[in-house]
Amino acid sequence: MSYKFIKEKLHNGKLVILDGAMGSELEKNGAQMDKDLWCGTSSVKFPEIVKKVHEDYINAGVDVITTNTYASTPISEASSPIDCSSSLALIGVNMFIT
Repeated sequence: MSYKFIKEKLHNGKLVILDGAMGSELEKNGAQMDKDLWCGTSSVKFPEIVKKVHEDYINAGVDVITTNTYASTPISEASSPIDCSSSLALIGVNMFIT
């Protein structure tokens, strides 16, 4: 799927369906939430669960999946010993290429 596909759908007055809640689905599938960063650590600690949640949304028919970056900012991570933001881009790309 490409941006062109999304643009054409919008131009033709059709709906573009985004994925839903990541944190709730990650937790439901077994990812443990971090007390400070909630689901922000899941991409590093539970990449297979993140991939499964994305695949579940794709199989349900969404047009767009969003990143799992909630609370993965330098400000959020300042109070946590975990550094997620520096690895997220590579993890996300590798998740669907490999």
